[in-house]
Amino acid sequence: ELVKTCGSFFKNPTNYKAYELIIKAKANKYKVNGVMVSKKHANILINSKNATGKDVIKLMHKIQKKVFKTFNIYLEAEIIIV
Repeated sequence: ELVKTCGSFFKNPTNYKAYELIIKAKANKYKVNGVMVSKKHANILINSKNATGKDVIKLMHKIQKKVFKTFNIYLEAEIIIV
């Protein structure tokens, strides 16, 4: 099945894997409108409907906030937002 993704979304912080932090913070179930965290890999965001760039950014911030609140680790986006 073909899906629309942004690829690997967050950089791995030193000594951590971004996808593990997302799962352990329970942010892997997050969705914003048509964009969601992949069920196959938590560091991939999927456009499951007709998500906008704003939806992707909202989900990114939501995940960053939850991981930071849980582990005091900031997930830096690997993608470049223009």
